[in-house]
Amino acid sequence: DRPRGGTVFLTNTTLDAAKTNRALHLYQSVPEINDLRALVRGCLFQGGGQQDADDEVEIALCEAYKESNNYTQKTRADMFHLRDFVYLLRYLGKHCRPKGDFFKLTQRALLHGLQRNFGGIDATAFHQLAGMWFEKIAYCKTARQWSPVPDSDLFLSPITLLSESLSDHPSGNENPNTAAFRYVMLID
Repeated sequence: DRPRGGTVFLTNTTLDAAKTNRALHLYQSVPEINDLRALVRGCLFQGGGQQDADDEVEIALCEAYKESNNYTQKTRADMFHLRDFVYLLRYLGKHCRPKGDFFKLTQRALLHGLQRNFGGIDATAFHQLAGMWFEKIAYCKTARQWSPVPDSDLFLSPITLLSESLSDHPSGNENPNTAAFRYVMLID
């Protein structure tokens, strides 16, 4: 009854009355588009300095994220959350900024980032989800040459994704709390 330390419960469901009368509830609301845009600016453009073309990419990424759960109905409703988007953005920030240069979104990085962070749904639904992301980006000035459908040669096999996930680690000066990767879990 009188613990020496505090206890933190993380749950996606409401606790019973006996527990909730001694607890503080923190709910994360659904982020507004301006919140998502600020998140993209922070993760990809270090908070500012982007060009108008990047502004289009920022909006397209936000819109695609907001529509992503439309493809999860067969697996689990509302399966994707803000953490998936954050890790996708971190992945893109790392793989689309060679040598710390300007951000340049590539088809390969977007598809592999989606596979790493928005997987877990059946193959047909994932191809549709990836196509939706590509279609949103294809309307941007900087991606006019993109096909609105990802090239099948760009898709990585599950074994390759797992292998890449296991080999990821923070680079020498990278803060592990803001690392661009998360491990892929395999459930058999």
